[in-house]
Amino acid sequence: MKQNQTTRRLAEEAREKISTILLNEISDPRLMLVTVTGCEVAVDRSVCRVYVSASPESYDEVMAGLESAKGRIRSLLGRSLTWRVTPELIFEIDTTTDEAMRIAEALKVVPPTLSVPKDEFGYPLEQEKTTLKTSKQARYSFRMSVEAKIKALEPGFDELTQAIIDAGRIALSGHTDPDGDALGSVLALALFIQKTWPHKQVDVLLANKRPVPRIYAFLPEAGSFINAADYSFDPDLFIALDTPTLERLRDSAEVLERASMTAAIDHHATSMPFTRVYCCEPGAASTADIVYEYIRYFGAPLDADIATCLLCAVITDTGRFQYQNANAHAYALASACVTAGAQASYICTQVYQNDTLASLQLKAATLQRLTVNADHTVSWSYVTHDDLVQYGATDEDCEGLIDEIRVLGGVDACVFMREKHSGEIRANLRSKVDWLDVAAVAQQFNGGGHKAAAGFTCYLPMAEACETVVRAIEAQIAKQKPKDNALG
Repeated sequence: MKQNQTTRRLAEEAREKISTILLNEISDPRLMLVTVTGCEVAVDRSVCRVYVSASPESYDEVMAGLESAKGRIRSLLGRSLTWRVTPELIFEIDTTTDEAMRIAEALKVVPPTLSVPKDEFGYPLEQEKTTLKTSKQARYSFRMSVEAKIKALEPGFDELTQAIIDAGRIALSGHTDPDGDALGSVLALALFIQKTWPHKQVDVLLANKRPVPRIYAFLPEAGSFINAADYSFDPDLFIALDTPTLERLRDSAEVLERASMTAAIDHHATSMPFTRVYCCEPGAASTADIVYEYIRYFGAPLDADIATCLLCAVITDTGRFQYQNANAHAYALASACVTAGAQASYICTQVYQNDTLASLQLKAATLQRLTVNADHTVSWSYVTHDDLVQYGATDEDCEGLIDEIRVLGGVDACVFMREKHSGEIRANLRSKVDWLDVAAVAQQFNGGGHKAAAGFTCYLPMAEACETVVRAIEAQIAKQKPKDNALG
């Protein structure tokens, strides 16, 4: 379990109480020589993991004795603690003493390599070991970086947990026109809350009046979404996920205004958080990465349903791990999800091999209109509202069309424009090189996003919209492109 200052204090209190109970109240001879070496307490105090040491040959007897006496120990513990709940007890053997003895025995036989001069990392001072030293440094730096980021989120996680504990009804929502990360993160957190606090009412909302996109309907509990415009309750807690601005919540923003407490989990950087509790890590590949870290912080295992939601989120937000944001943490999350029972092949089949005839016809129109600027640095294409009418397509059929033009080699950025019935144009921007920040371009049009993926909405004729955004990207390329093109 992830521990903080409060839970460490509670754990020490529990250790002292349980030690006294074993010494004075339990007469089982199997537990005569047992020592309580430590405890870990869940943030909501519902679970206490108790570590005990004993002689290796008596492990089985000790565990049997503890299981037999668990009910009485828990009852006595509840009377001696001032907590409002009595935690469930999980006993585990602490093998650190045995491991120390094993290491001590092993060190009696000194390997000959111990006499070889070594560097500060413990590697022999040989030329061929240089790459190993560099690898060691890289691994150490990465590990420290991840730990530091997780540590920085803990105060927000503490506040979020307390807000959940205090709430009776909780509403969760992602951004309008939700993608895989918004839907997957909302469902994963909702499932976790329901599993951890089954007595709470948890509602998941859609920010606009559209059903869950067809390609995400396979997600566990996807059928439980409610249109925010039809939601009449005043929740005790509202949690926004994958939503950097209040405007992106659309209909859900009204629910947020009615909530007694508000929180946000996001990986989009913003200078103006709109909730009281704010958990954000811009370095995360997806919002699902942060939801996963929250579950880990709480000390809870993933189940197959939660893992499926998280894996779908990280797969879609990294473009099947093709985008620049696909960092080591994203791969670690994917590994944990697969281990917990999520099936990547099934998710990819549902999301990427589930086209309608209309979506294929839109792809053909998009590729037919594909245009590249004179410098071959920017490519762009678009679909109009008339295209959607002609092919009987919906906005959902436009999902993924940006990836169809992104595959063009040699360009630094690409743009896909989609016209809606109201004349509104939604622009999607992608950077294909590490040095180009398309979010800076989107911000010029009151949009936002990430360095490698961003978007905005405008109300211009399609030809003017395309020309304006391409010029803005060309200017950003001229501003940011390395002089020697070494990073291109």
